[in-house]
Amino acid sequence: MLKFLSKLQVKRRTGDHPPEIKVTFVNGAEEVFDATTISAKNIRQMILEKGEHIETEQMFRDNNETWPVIIPQEELYQSFPLTKAKKTEERKQ
Repeated sequence: MLKFLSKLQVKRRTGDHPPEIKVTFVNGAEEVFDATTISAKNIRQMILEKGEHIETEQMFRDNNETWPVIIPQEELYQSFPLTKAKKTEERKQ
């Protein structure tokens, strides 16, 4: 089982309520997906993305880093010096 999911439970309903998929993650967050409008592939992708987000958050917290990461506005538009690849002749010397 994926480590960011806390449990996987299947409940089948016979009523008129449209089908939905409810996912509970280890951090207690719940996501409910409307299974009539979203494909299984897209639901899977959304679950994996949420799991990656949870794992990244936990990694920061485990290392005593602040979460969420706040990037100062001035750094968002800061230029970054590009590195040039050396030509083969330059590498030989």
